[in-house]
Amino acid sequence: MSLSTSAKAEALLAAGRVAEALLIAEMGLSAGPGDPRLQSLRGRALTAIAAMGPAFAALQLDAAINGEKPAPHVELGHAYAERGQWSDAERCFRRGLALDPQSVEAQASLGFVYLNVGMTEARVWLATT
Repeated sequence: MSLSTSAKAEALLAAGRVAEALLIAEMGLSAGPGDPRLQSLRGRALTAIAAMGPAFAALQLDAAINGEKPAPHVELGHAYAERGQWSDAERCFRRGLALDPQSVEAQASLGFVYLNVGMTEARVWLATT
């Protein structure tokens, strides 16, 4: 496992993208078991997942594995919104829209995020949809 892959997994974990970090660590360990950096990262990622709760972790993993589909990103966005993590929710809804610009659910959910954080951009966005 290259240092850059390990560093990428570390960055994902630090950014709260735990499922993606765990996925990278698991793939790296299956290719070359015994890497102490990846063993440590895997343990920290599993600890973070336990703290998040299994449902939230499953949504993160679904978005990581099925990253080319909009629905997992939108569902993960809803989970972030329920926690009040508005910037993470916005990121997920924007990703869903990038994958399917016609997604009414992603558009409405993004508008909901903007309304909840009181962004001026929400008024502009809602006026143009």
